[in-house]
Amino acid sequence: MQQLWFKIGDAARIIGVTPKDLRYWELNLESFKSRRSQGNLRYYHRDDLPIFENMKRLIESGLSIREAAQEASKPNLSSGSPCNS
Repeated sequence: MQQLWFKIGDAARIIGVTPKDLRYWELNLESFKSRRSQGNLRYYHRDDLPIFENMKRLIESGLSIREAAQEASKPNLSSGSPCNS
């Protein structure tokens, strides 16, 4: 059985960033809010991890955090490539 929920440190380790990065990125992703425990710890669902992996990829490609957040917030296209109209 795969783990469904990850604490911020575990999620950061999987993605290859620091917990500080995830907290900062979360501030810039308007449509994303981590879940909180009763003790106010951040938890991320495994379905959230691709959002942050995409953020990391976009930032590594040269986008600013704000630009990456805007791009990562756009709906995904099933084809994986932009339309040429």
